[in-house]
Amino acid sequence: MEDWILRNVFFLLLLVVAANCHAERTFVFFRHAEKQMNFSGQLSCQGLNRALHLPGVLVPRFGKPDELYASAPIEEKEGSSIRAVATLMPLAIQTSESIGLQFHARDTHALVSRLLASDNHQVTYIAWEHDHLVDAVKELVASTGGESVQIPSISPFDYDSIYLVELDKDRRFKSFTLEKEGLNHLPTACVNPIAPE
Repeated sequence: MEDWILRNVFFLLLLVVAANCHAERTFVFFRHAEKQMNFSGQLSCQGLNRALHLPGVLVPRFGKPDELYASAPIEEKEGSSIRAVATLMPLAIQTSESIGLQFHARDTHALVSRLLASDNHQVTYIAWEHDHLVDAVKELVASTGGESVQIPSISPFDYDSIYLVELDKDRRFKSFTLEKEGLNHLPTACVNPIAPE
């Protein structure tokens, strides 16, 4: 009797593991939040407000992330942007996830290769620089059997779009959806601003 129970429990565990190994995948691409109009590479106060609100928008809609990626700043470059990292930071803190910083904004091929090689990661959030975000999405769609021509370009003034790519359990293209964060209404002033001297 005990052997029968143990065998059934073991079989159920194998089924659970197998199901997780071949689960559908969701990739949530979005641009870094609003930037300052200088070469500091920082978010503006409005961008900081967007970053602080993103966890409350993304997690209820797409689920808790298994992986986070941001385009990495380029070393020894004046004004190198840390905006993508800053945009993901509140989400990383609230979900206790690390941020992958292996790839610069132009390294979209390496990013997509890494995304497809990751095992057991069902939901992945990617904050990227807008010039190369669409390149990454198109490559992901094309390399999994989708039509990359359906992926629209992104305006230099668009900080609200979400490029959502879903793959089936066989890691083949399932769908692309253009969604909105709905955070364009946030104030341009910083929370807890520095008091004037």
